[in-house]
Amino acid sequence: MAALISDVADIADGLLVPQQFNKLKGTRYTFDPFSAPPRFSDLLGNGAASGASAAANLLQTNSSLYEWFVLPPNGQTITVPIFDRVNGLGLDFAQDLVNGSGHELRFSGGQSAATMLRGKHSYTVATDRDFFARVKMRGNRLDLMNGTEAFMFGFVKSDPYRSAFVSYANYAVIKVGPGTAPNADIAVKTNLNGAGVQTFNSTKKVQNDTSFQLEVRISAKGEVVFLVDGVLITAPKFTFNSGNVVIPVGRFNQGSTFINNLFYQEFESGFLPEKGI
Repeated sequence: MAALISDVADIADGLLVPQQFNKLKGTRYTFDPFSAPPRFSDLLGNGAASGASAAANLLQTNSSLYEWFVLPPNGQTITVPIFDRVNGLGLDFAQDLVNGSGHELRFSGGQSAATMLRGKHSYTVATDRDFFARVKMRGNRLDLMNGTEAFMFGFVKSDPYRSAFVSYANYAVIKVGPGTAPNADIAVKTNLNGAGVQTFNSTKKVQNDTSFQLEVRISAKGEVVFLVDGVLITAPKFTFNSGNVVIPVGRFNQGSTFINNLFYQEFESGFLPEKGI
């Protein structure tokens, strides 16, 4: 009998594992295929989601709980993202075709809490071991994403929501768009302690109407690497500060030329030894 529970990491949380072990294997891992219609609500979970400018809402899928922010100043008349029941392409978060409209999706619910630590995918540099986050995306006109932020995915130090992404002081993200049809350009953007945005353009490109993957990995020491479709993107060394609490974030805004759909098709995050379990 002892052999059946020889590794405490294999015991389900809440049964035999004390609370202090709940960061063990699998407890921080999520793979979300966005394969079923999610539920939307206000931050308390008992009211309707809002498309008002600067509103924050909850998004509950079969796999995890997320939180999204409606970018000012426009708000959204298409209040919530649209699940594609017909073609199974995922969750369309393009919403209104209005210059400046958009969203910030935090893949770690509970970020409005004062501690910023409640979210499943809130990671602490130099406390947590190596971790990662990955999204699979698809958009019809990625080359037209000429908004100030286009689409970005990566890690941001936990902070209250900002109307402008550049107002965040600490982040490491991959930016997609604009480009020249049928391709969209890729860049890496970083900022450390508010010292200023550093942008590094890549020769890697992604295509319209074709799924692509963005991944950011962070070591226990805070060192960051960036991958697009599984290929390492060359960028100068960037390291988050020890003790920073960082979360995976997707952020998008429309520009003067519009993208009609932007699908989240997969999200995956956890500690690196557990990637793909």
